[in-house]
Amino acid sequence: MKNNTFDRRDFLKKTSILALGTGSLLTLPLSVMAITQTMQMGINIVGPKEGFSPQVGTLVSMMN
Repeated sequence: MKNNTFDRRDFLKKTSILALGTGSLLTLPLSVMAITQTMQMGINIVGPKEGFSPQVGTLVSMMN
């Protein structure tokens, strides 16, 4: 006869697996969108920035 008790340890294991699986599916599109937006904005490009003199713009881009 199989014991059908559901103890706390089994509950925590099953819910943590469910939460990790669901969380990873939901955050994947957000991370892809953030990477795409960063690439479009040119945040990681060192060089003159619009609205600054060439030297100050390069300094601002390096500080970012």
